Amino acid sequence: MQTGVRFSYPAQWQQCQNFKNNKMEKVRAKFQCTDVGDQPDLQQKLVDFAVVTDGSEENKSFANVTPCGGAFLNISYETPASNFFEVGKEYYLDFTKVEN
Repeated sequence: MQTGVRFSYPAQWQQCQNFKNNKMEKVRAKFQCTDVGDQPDLQQKLVDFAVVTDGSEENKSFANVTPCGGAFLNISYETPASNFFEVGKEYYLDFTKVEN
């Protein structure tokens, strides 16, 4: 999976740097599926996500600490996951560091 995060303002970059030395064990983000595209030549779907920014109070609290960001997945047709995601639905994404 490839992901990308873009910072719109220097203050957002600084906020992320301030959290850099935190000893958290995992981070949870909340995304909304924005597109599910077919790629028949590659036998996969491309699923796009954006961080939630409004709606519920929970979404507002997520948006407060992750005001912008996105992710995408290329999912093979051969797995049930290719039919899991729906445009407009929200999903949690948990990040846990892999210790080598």
